[in-house]
Amino acid sequence: MTLLCVGLLLTVCMIGFAFYLLLSEQKRGQTEADKLALAIAKSMNEDDRIGQINNLVVRNRELCYASRLTVNTTNNSFLSFCSPLAQQLFDEASSSSVAIDRERKTQIALQQNSIKDTVERYNMHTQNTTSFRLPWWQTYALQVFQVNGGSLKDVQSNVEHTEIYEELNEDDKRAKYIQPGSNLYMGNINAKLPTPDNNLDFKITSLPAPVEKLIAPARLANPEIFRYGNLFFENGKAVKQSFDQIPTAVQVVGRMDVKMHQGNQTVQIGSTAQTNGAQPIPPAFPDPQNQNFLRF
Repeated sequence: MTLLCVGLLLTVCMIGFAFYLLLSEQKRGQTEADKLALAIAKSMNEDDRIGQINNLVVRNRELCYASRLTVNTTNNSFLSFCSPLAQQLFDEASSSSVAIDRERKTQIALQQNSIKDTVERYNMHTQNTTSFRLPWWQTYALQVFQVNGGSLKDVQSNVEHTEIYEELNEDDKRAKYIQPGSNLYMGNINAKLPTPDNNLDFKITSLPAPVEKLIAPARLANPEIFRYGNLFFENGKAVKQSFDQIPTAVQVVGRMDVKMHQGNQTVQIGSTAQTNGAQPIPPAFPDPQNQNFLRF
């Protein structure tokens, strides 16, 4: 009876110890996934590239609208002789929207290449690496097999809506392009202009706006608020998927292998992170009170 009780006690202790090892290794793997997700998220908006593209899109949208007003005014007034020039200005503004959209797609391609290099480098350095070893227990380093790109729910854009053009302001409110409380453009929208310019695309990406001079840092997020866009990695291999909007959040999913005498187990671990927010727009004119301001 004593031997039986001692045997049962040892068995329970071994099971409990194995469970403790599994939890500790899962926590270690979660830490690695969080670090990788944050590193990828920080690179997504490096040098505020997404924030600058958002500002370019919105300013070009206003330029196209103002140019259309100029065309209509010259056509319906005594300034009709200026109509060719007004039309030329509008054509330049509308062609600029195509160039900005091309640059927006270039930014997505840069993200894809950067994430591909980061994840492949991580997997290469951790492949077949034993992180913990016992005679009856082995755990291997986390291997990333899927990376999703997208955004977080209820995050608006970083660009404030201007109320210079009253009719455009009313149209934007009816189209729900503006967040009423903050007066920011909504995130992940295509803010099309009214007819006849509704063929132009003005895609505005969700990105945390600066609060005065405070910039939102890259942070981990709850996976429930992640809004899926498309894939960067699938089954451990980089894929070239199209994104409608520039991704501002990333979801890393990895596997950690555990080998035991009773059988092999695979632990799946995921982490979600959002990139840093936009930087404040610099003033149009330097501050004369600034010590670095040059006085001529």
